[in-house]
Amino acid sequence: MKVKRPFRLSRCATLALRQLRPWKHRQRPLKERLLNPVADAVAKIPGVTPNNLTLAAFVCGLASVASVVLYHSFGWGQIWWLCNRILDGLDGVVARRTGKQTDFGGYLDIICDFIIYALIPIAIVFSNRQHTFDVVVYYEWQDWLAVSVLEGTYFVNAASLMFLASILEKRQVGSKHTKEMTTITMPSGLIEGTETILFYTAFFHFH
Repeated sequence: MKVKRPFRLSRCATLALRQLRPWKHRQRPLKERLLNPVADAVAKIPGVTPNNLTLAAFVCGLASVASVVLYHSFGWGQIWWLCNRILDGLDGVVARRTGKQTDFGGYLDIICDFIIYALIPIAIVFSNRQHTFDVVVYYEWQDWLAVSVLEGTYFVNAASLMFLASILEKRQVGSKHTKEMTTITMPSGLIEGTETILFYTAFFHFH
């Protein structure tokens, strides 16, 4: 007699992510098709390398943070944020199209991404302050609580993602096995690149 295994929460999460996987895996090929012509043109510019594009994206991200913190300009902050996302999407495509995909490039890309992901919510909350004759009166503690929860979620998510990716690569069921385009495997999640762009753009718009 076959005994049914209990339906645990971990199995629920696994089933949910399996439903998300087809949609998530269709996003990257779509992005590749859209950016391939642009990547081919950018790759022909002298001195342009994938790592340079990553660093340019990082500088745009810092410009977004500076626009919000120093000038209280959420419009420019949003523009620089979108430039950051476009360049971040291009670096990997250019690397693959030119055969210059490296482990260091993948590492640099993810580190720069997470620095900007962490700084922008802090910058928005920092700028959400009241002034009287250019003197800061108080900060809304509710905003800082919200950004603290968000940053904590990033921390847990990053630790989970990287450790799980390490395990999958160690068991040789990582990016080569799944034929992913990234340096290491990126397990599917509820919130990924596309959702991050949409939510952060909303942060700037509805600050």
